[in-house]
Amino acid sequence: MSASAGELTVVLPAESSRTRTLELTNLGSPTAYTVTSDAAWASVTPQAGELAKGQKATLRVTLSSAGVTAGGTRTGKLVVKSASGRQPAIEVKVTVVVPKLQVAIDAGGSKALTDADGDAWTPDRRYTQGGYGYVATSSKTQSTSRTIAGTADQALFRTAREGMLEYRFDGVPAGTYTVELDFAEVKSTQMGKRVFDVLVEGQLAIPALDLALEAGTYTAVARQYTVKVSDGQLNVRFAARQGATLVSGVRISERPDKALP
Repeated sequence: MSASAGELTVVLPAESSRTRTLELTNLGSPTAYTVTSDAAWASVTPQAGELAKGQKATLRVTLSSAGVTAGGTRTGKLVVKSASGRQPAIEVKVTVVVPKLQVAIDAGGSKALTDADGDAWTPDRRYTQGGYGYVATSSKTQSTSRTIAGTADQALFRTAREGMLEYRFDGVPAGTYTVELDFAEVKSTQMGKRVFDVLVEGQLAIPALDLALEAGTYTAVARQYTVKVSDGQLNVRFAARQGATLVSGVRISERPDKALP
């Protein structure tokens, strides 16, 4: 018996809950299994079952942030027990993170949306001092009605901001942050015709990104980086090498569980 992940971490607002999935795979002899949680705020269904050789089961794990204050975390574990000779007990660490600040921008989007995980994204906006948004001398939105491969979040990936220089966030408390970047080439762009760098807090995060080359057109690409912020502002810069820059989503989240020295 094996699990698809050794840990589950959910970043969410205070007093809310999110559900994620965990897959069990049995490569050995047929076996029954049970799943228990050591925390009242972490529940799982189903809690028991049987798996034939080669069979898989999907567990739904629901984690709650009730009682966790902004900037706080809580951890627990799930234990999967079976008659598996190799791993009769599997432990999966579960973590809830409530950030002091989280901002999610649907780049190119004109209205708020909720993604497949239940998280909220705000419409795109131009940066103003004290706020957040894109910085550009000239930019435009792009969109498509075609299906974007590799994602359940069609609305998020079907729109994009093109030609921007930066996404800038003011009023960012000092700390460690994850920066999540979502991309999809929403035009029939040939390889080599759109190539750009992405810098996060002045550090080169993605050199020479060519979406058509890396993933193909109309296909989701997601990247995540962890950075430390100490000056009250978080900067995600885009530098064109060929053609125009492009991004579909930008989300920053304060991460007390990932504190950097």
